[in-house]
Amino acid sequence: MKRLRRAWPDVKIVFRGDGGFHHPRILSWCERNRVDHIVGIARNATLAKKAESIMELAAMGHEAIRRVALAGGELANAHVGTIRLKLLKIGAVVLRNTRRVRLPLSSRPHQILFHTATAKLRPG
Repeated sequence: MKRLRRAWPDVKIVFRGDGGFHHPRILSWCERNRVDHIVGIARNATLAKKAESIMELAAMGHEAIRRVALAGGELANAHVGTIRLKLLKIGAVVLRNTRRVRLPLSSRPHQILFHTATAKLRPG
């Protein structure tokens, strides 16, 4: 790691491993050496129940957004993926030169619908 850091001190290094690498000593080493990490966790019943609860909560939130913010519109019956793609996903290109970084955003054809939906969700 020392040789890599000497050659490329500012490079982001990411360690990716399966559940067998989910060990405190390995994760601690990554943190001490400025190495980001993505490590799997073995499936277990407790984790599965928590994931199921989160998915149920997300589904209820999605349904509430459709019922309150998108009622009567083109996305009133849309699948969660369609709503995410049309209203929430934003694309950009990173343009960098020696003096600045620019992030020109892609066009948002559903911008008016986005503003209308968020206005309906605001309290008061």
